[in-house]
Amino acid sequence: MSSMLSISELARRTGTTPRMLRHWEATAILPPAAVDPRSGARTYEPEQEGRVQTIVALRANGFGLDAIRELLDSSSDLARVRTVLDARRSTLAASVARDRAALRLLDQRLEAIDEARDAIEGSLEIGPLPHLHGAGSRAQVSHESEIGAVARRLRERLCPLPTETVVQIYDGTTDPQVIAVTVMVPGRAAADGTPMLRVAAADRGARVRLTGRLIDLGDCWAALDAVLLERGLAARGPFRHALTPDGPTILSVPVSAIERRSSRD
Repeated sequence: MSSMLSISELARRTGTTPRMLRHWEATAILPPAAVDPRSGARTYEPEQEGRVQTIVALRANGFGLDAIRELLDSSSDLARVRTVLDARRSTLAASVARDRAALRLLDQRLEAIDEARDAIEGSLEIGPLPHLHGAGSRAQVSHESEIGAVARRLRERLCPLPTETVVQIYDGTTDPQVIAVTVMVPGRAAADGTPMLRVAAADRGARVRLTGRLIDLGDCWAALDAVLLERGLAARGPFRHALTPDGPTILSVPVSAIERRSSRD
């Protein structure tokens, strides 16, 4: 006659815990072979180790307890078993489709980062940035993720038809808690209450031309920062983002040399 297993022995053999085995007992998928009426101690047949391992495997494959109960129920006919398996398969197929879509987006973003860096390295120019003067609007955001929506709203109000070069300026140098977003059309006179705005010139700046589709502007700025760092330069803001009607996107920003500390500092 085979010796019975205590709950702790069964848990040790199957890599589970007594608490988990009690939970499965409460949900009627793992009844113990016997329960001592005085102490409440559970004991199990050695053969129940296989049942526990099956439950563990099904849980690892994402099956819920109700589905496991159906699959382990000897009275379940083939149709009920197939229904349970089909439901899980549909869930997994949907998850795989979502993961594939997410993977495609990640691959596109990684490809765009590499393309942006190549374009930046190939088109980077260091020189003065001109003074800008023209009609425009301003707003403030509290995080970089808000820039796109706010800039688009200001741009559509200022220039509904993309027939002129529009410059968007992002400035977080004045207040660390906010980013000032300016959208302006250089050279355009004020009209319909639109104010005239000015952006100061910079004696030294970086300028790059990007002809591809920008998937994430933040990645482009990060790539520019990385290229500048390799050249001993750092962006000092505000950032300029020029959108031309039919041509490239032009990014520019004032820069300065990075101070190198000596090994004795």
